[in-house]
Amino acid sequence: MKSIVRRGAIAAAAGVAAFAVGRAVRGRRPGNTPPPSAPPPPPVQLPPRDVSVAAAERLIRRKWWVSLTLMLAGLALLTGMTVIADLAETRFQDLAEHGARVEGVVVAVTHSESGKYAGPMEVRFPVDGVDRVRTLGRDNTSPTVHVGDRVTIFYDRADPERIASPGVPDDPGGLTALGLVMGIPGIPLLPTGIVLFTAADRRTRAIRRSGWRSGVASQRRGDHKLVKITWTDDHGGVIHLQLVDEPTRTPVPPEITRGPVLVGGKGKSMVIASATSPVVQFAKERP
Repeated sequence: MKSIVRRGAIAAAAGVAAFAVGRAVRGRRPGNTPPPSAPPPPPVQLPPRDVSVAAAERLIRRKWWVSLTLMLAGLALLTGMTVIADLAETRFQDLAEHGARVEGVVVAVTHSESGKYAGPMEVRFPVDGVDRVRTLGRDNTSPTVHVGDRVTIFYDRADPERIASPGVPDDPGGLTALGLVMGIPGIPLLPTGIVLFTAADRRTRAIRRSGWRSGVASQRRGDHKLVKITWTDDHGGVIHLQLVDEPTRTPVPPEITRGPVLVGGKGKSMVIASATSPVVQFAKERP
């Protein structure tokens, strides 16, 4: 009886071994070879933190200098426009006080092609009993005149070509045009430069006090201006930042709203800098 049981156990063990060997052999057949798994993506290689911080601070300094340049350029243009306006007014006052005064007649009036801007007018006036026709340059502040209107003319006795009329100082050298050329860009440039410089300077000082922290940015669904920062340093935690629109209306770089970032400043004077690309964005803390 024991020999029968022993033979049965040996036969069962041999069957199990044969089955295992068969599975192993079939598993090695080319048709049954499982497809190789895709290699894992390589990890994102971030630059050293000190390199990212240096790049971010370099971009902030560039914003500071650009905004300062815009502010000073706008100030210089508006100052030049004011000086030119004063020169034209001084010229008129000089002719009104020391020049000859006569009555003239408007003989021609021109306007710009669009009709929005006043053009020069031609007037006829007597000088020592002889009629002269001269052109007076006008601007949008000059009074409205029509052909046949009588106007007061002031002229220089030593140089009758130097003439002026109330509200029409006349700029033969193109002073009025030069003033307009300087004022048109200067009027928007100065406030834009002030806003940009104030923002850049405030954040530069805030970063100098608080330094930088490392984190990972993610954008909140439904609000493209709200960014969630999860700190990756030893302190941990989460902060929500509201991106600040700049007067230049430049689009927000996508690297700012997702991925590894550096955050500097505090409160309403904060900056988000990408840890992988040379881009920065002003922001403020949102409770």
